[in-house]
Amino acid sequence: MADVKNILVFPAGTEIAFEIHDALKNSKFVRLFGATSVPCHAEFVFQTCVTGLPFVDDPALIPALNRVIDAYGIDYVYKTRTYRFLSGAPYLPAFYGSPDEIPGYPVFIKPAVGQGSQGARIIRDRSHLEEALSEGQEYTICEYLPGEELTVDCFTDRHGSLLVVSPRSRERIRAGIAVRSRNLPLTEDLQSIAEDINRRLSFNGAWFFQVKKNAAGQFRLLEIAPRIAGTMGLTRNLGINMPLLTLYNFWGIDVSLIPNREDLLLDRAFISRFRTDISYSSVYVDFDDTLIVRGKVNAFLMMFLYQAFNQGKRLCLLTRHSTDIFSDLEKACIPASLFSEIIRLDEAGAKTDYIAPDSIFIDDSFSERKRVRDALGIPVFDLDMVESLIDWRS
Repeated sequence: MADVKNILVFPAGTEIAFEIHDALKNSKFVRLFGATSVPCHAEFVFQTCVTGLPFVDDPALIPALNRVIDAYGIDYVYKTRTYRFLSGAPYLPAFYGSPDEIPGYPVFIKPAVGQGSQGARIIRDRSHLEEALSEGQEYTICEYLPGEELTVDCFTDRHGSLLVVSPRSRERIRAGIAVRSRNLPLTEDLQSIAEDINRRLSFNGAWFFQVKKNAAGQFRLLEIAPRIAGTMGLTRNLGINMPLLTLYNFWGIDVSLIPNREDLLLDRAFISRFRTDISYSSVYVDFDDTLIVRGKVNAFLMMFLYQAFNQGKRLCLLTRHSTDIFSDLEKACIPASLFSEIIRLDEAGAKTDYIAPDSIFIDDSFSERKRVRDALGIPVFDLDMVESLIDWRS
């Protein structure tokens, strides 16, 4: 397949959208675009991000979305919010219409009209339930599920065959997303649930379901979603790229899988990305305690240098290194050819004499940075500031 397809992700500011981005950003078959209704983190992730679209419940959304599709020649749109419902399955939680139907306590109640688990609570006896029901709010009553909760990532190929059933834990949750998760062995009961759902519903690509154990240790279904999950990155790093496989389905390509059989733990927290108005054509960087720290290559700084190289910036190594700099670059597996110029100064030399205008300067030494800033007025960076120079958009 030679053609590059333009893929629009909407809404682009969710953890689900960021997983789609991470899964597809390096594919030679894909050019990614994002679209959002509000300014958000998507602007720091997607190379092209259209903001200001109407909200989902606004009738003006579809015409506005169509204009974006036409303007950028979009071939496919990846939605990040979709759910499916199932009835009549033996692994569904038990629901009760009245207190008389409840075989035993505790039970779980949540407002009949609401979002997610907001307002939900555990009821431990009948008097507690009657007190809740007397508040005048309509509740849904179901069996209490105190056991472990799992997400099961699945993939159905374009012929309807279930190729992937990959369980993972939900050990720490933030805003409904599992931020600590590990892959788990596939059990017969989870395989059976996945196969039954796949028979009952028509899937084409990635989907997932969530289950939780009841007091008897039996899995009960919580949710089915025919979309990418926010933590599918765990399954992706086992070798199963769900967003890309789904596109292959729609492109009429039959797929095969080579997953790694390893124990993998995912954990994530907030990440900071920055946008700066600094403009520069050259980067001057020190060697000792800057490019090499504690005898090892500063991998994060190297990432920035290669980013700058790809952007056509001029890279200059400016150092007072006491031994053969070319030999030590080679020992560190840093190509000297990465730099347009390598300047080695003696102890009396002033770095300010060698730095061109329209540049930035990176050095671990405060005194060196101060001299350069005072003399030339250019932006200067310590090692902890380099993260503000990284452009994460792809």
